[in-house]
Amino acid sequence: ADTFAGVGLCEQAVDAYKRCNRIQEAVQMCIELSQWDMGIELARHYNLSDLKALLTRQAKTLLSQNKPFDAIELYKKSANYLEAAKILYEIAENHSKENRSLLMKKKMYILCGLLVEQYRTAMKTTSRREKKSTAAISASDALQGLLTEETTGSGGVSDTQLLDNVWRPAEAYHFYILAQRQFKANNPEAALRSALTLTEYEDILPVQTIYNLI
Repeated sequence: ADTFAGVGLCEQAVDAYKRCNRIQEAVQMCIELSQWDMGIELARHYNLSDLKALLTRQAKTLLSQNKPFDAIELYKKSANYLEAAKILYEIAENHSKENRSLLMKKKMYILCGLLVEQYRTAMKTTSRREKKSTAAISASDALQGLLTEETTGSGGVSDTQLLDNVWRPAEAYHFYILAQRQFKANNPEAALRSALTLTEYEDILPVQTIYNLI
């Protein structure tokens, strides 16, 4: 099994690991070889309880190797959309400070928003399943949920901040691009309306940039 894994023959290695009842090592090997679908399916089939911890460790390894998009893809494959969104949001924040196209910046934030929406959809599905399995949440469980500390990304964005404000940067860049296009199209009134809307996004765009348009 180790020989197959050493030369990147993932399927053959998995088969050999399974014959030796070394499922944990098979999953680890799949993750390391970026065969995430195979690894996740294998872990779920054998009900490995520490799959999330394994994926988290591998994602951190990818981040330390400066492979953030691989880490995002890994989190997406494991339906951990919020963690993927936090990494992408940090990348988008860095891009917003660099000399990149406005459209690229907007698209990065839109992708963050879509990941958060996937997270919300997944949470609703989970919530419906839990309601079917239990009649009500006990007071102690509710209190525990309120006291649970939210996680924070390495760039300082918390779960709550991301969930509440994820679309605001995309909106800001949308109106900024729109104002410029309207001005170039000789539509100064529409451009002014778009520029005035930008005053609601002074926490996103530099104030001087906004008022230069006005």
